[in-house]
Amino acid sequence: MSQILVSNLEPDRYSLDAVALLQTKFLYFPDAHPDAEVLIVRLAKKIDTSVLSQFPRLKWVVTATTGLDHLDLETMKQRNIGFLSLKGETAFLETIPSTAELSWGLLLAMMRHIPSAMASVDHGVWNRDLFRGHQLRGKSLGIIGLGRIGSMMARYGQAFGMQVRYVDPQVVNPDYKQYDSLEELVETSDVICLHVPYDATTKGMISRELIAKFKPAAWFLNTSRGGLVDEFALSDALRSGKLKAVGTDVLATELEDYKKSPLFLARAEGLPVLITPHIGGASLDAMHACEVFMAEKLLRQYFG
Repeated sequence: MSQILVSNLEPDRYSLDAVALLQTKFLYFPDAHPDAEVLIVRLAKKIDTSVLSQFPRLKWVVTATTGLDHLDLETMKQRNIGFLSLKGETAFLETIPSTAELSWGLLLAMMRHIPSAMASVDHGVWNRDLFRGHQLRGKSLGIIGLGRIGSMMARYGQAFGMQVRYVDPQVVNPDYKQYDSLEELVETSDVICLHVPYDATTKGMISRELIAKFKPAAWFLNTSRGGLVDEFALSDALRSGKLKAVGTDVLATELEDYKKSPLFLARAEGLPVLITPHIGGASLDAMHACEVFMAEKLLRQYFG
């Protein structure tokens, strides 16, 4: 019996420990190989029909992510291609705080105008009065989704002296004030952060109608998925002053052309939008831990 061929489409700085694990049982290629039975991917591209058609023997796609919107699951189902991901791996994911840490960094950057203040110094201007921001203490933090990342954000909020409240029908946590509806939450929160998975039930959940109910001059933060939000409505809320600022690590068009996103265009207009290129989980230590975990998961799938 010949060795099973594993092809890694995104090998740049991939964990050497994960490679070593894979090589104990598989034939590992740090590149696309047409005979691959297993494909390792990250988030650089959409794994759609055009990609999948290059691998006629493909049986598994391995993605060290919780989100699956970069996978063409319908085509994979038609071809009987399975996938392995981090979705549902709760115990392991509790050890990975990178996305929550990035979320909090974006929040601080928004509240204190850190990127523009640094850019001003780089251009030879030293004037703190141009960048008077707001402290977090005493502000209300409204969390949509009190799962793994939302719970970390809640703890950070408490540590900074914020009033933490949340909406999540799946969670009851007496440490924080729970609201029954999104409308109630956004009407009373100074900072609104979004931490829910992206699927057919949550697509577009931050709608124009909901944004209209946001507390005046609120801050909005999204490090989940761009497709959860009506980005046109969010941009309009910035233009009208309804929103004070937006911080996002994700854009609805990031897998096609991020420059087409209304939020990218709003930033180009000079509106207060901070955008990072989906780096929430992209710390080297977190990525390597996840890659090792997924290599072990693949080994279990094939060899028990």
